[in-house]
Amino acid sequence: MMTITEIPFAHPSAHNGYSPFPDDFGLNQQLLFHGTSEERAQSIINNGFNPTEQLKSSSFTTHKGLALGYACDKRQNGFCGAVLAVSFKTLDTIGIRNEGKFVYLDDHNIQPVIVAVCYVPNSYKHV
Repeated sequence: MMTITEIPFAHPSAHNGYSPFPDDFGLNQQLLFHGTSEERAQSIINNGFNPTEQLKSSSFTTHKGLALGYACDKRQNGFCGAVLAVSFKTLDTIGIRNEGKFVYLDDHNIQPVIVAVCYVPNSYKHV
């Protein structure tokens, strides 16, 4: 199992595109980002991305700030939000839909490598 780096929350602002990660994070990597709840992030870390009754695909974005918005929307019951940074071997394969800013994982037999996680505190107010 690969080590997943926990990145301290970087207090996003308009200056850094509302990225929860430091400005230099992932500069030399092609990373995608997935925003979710802290509880769901732990399930993903332990069991991978899996479909649910409501969602048959998992979505990712190239934009850290968009993932932060999703993470903030998923905070509930005292849990933080979480943004996962992931890497796929390739996006050019059946089972992955690459639509530019968004990438959809339709075949959950394909799993990305989770590179890092950043937890979004409940006290952070996203604009």
